[in-house]
Amino acid sequence: MLLMLVVFSVIIYLLLNFVATMQESSISLFMMIFTILIIYLILLPVISQFARMYRVAKMRQIMPSLLSVIKCQDCNYVLVREFLTGDYVFKNVGKCYKCGGNLYIDAIYLTSEKKGKGA
Repeated sequence: MLLMLVVFSVIIYLLLNFVATMQESSISLFMMIFTILIIYLILLPVISQFARMYRVAKMRQIMPSLLSVIKCQDCNYVLVREFLTGDYVFKNVGKCYKCGGNLYIDAIYLTSEKKGKGA
């Protein structure tokens, strides 16, 4: 970023010296081209950032998610949540919210569904 700023400053300095040697009729054309160049150099990083954000959002829609199914040993309570590091099948994860029994991880699986616009 700093290198780009230095290069841009040198280009401006050289262009301003060039304009000083030009005649009036060609200065207006040069200023128009110079203005377009500056607008382009300002908008280029903004446009590339939006394109990068679009690609990341699109990849998140397609990426599969790893889920853990948690069940209660006593009642039929079932909870599905995102996989956490350290999860394994039959791991005790706490007490049941309904009956107070033990909750354990019953299954871990991968979903490959493409998320819709409403998700």
